[in-house]
Amino acid sequence: MYNYGHLAAAQLRCGELRSGLYTAERAIGLARRLRSVSVRDGLAPLQEAAAARRDSACQDLARELATLRSAA
Repeated sequence: MYNYGHLAAAQLRCGELRSGLYTAERAIGLARRLRSVSVRDGLAPLQEAAAARRDSACQDLARELATLRSAA
């Protein structure tokens, strides 16, 4: 799970939005199923990478991650 989060963050930082968003959705799906605080905290780099992008899909992703992480 951590690898998906870090991979998605790297993809977003490199501008590979389509693959980054896809990988992020996989990471989020796994985090929801695991319900672990440490797993959700591990999504912080992905949230930061998504928030740094200005497009609406990444901003939506950053908000979704903020909600997910606050529910832990």
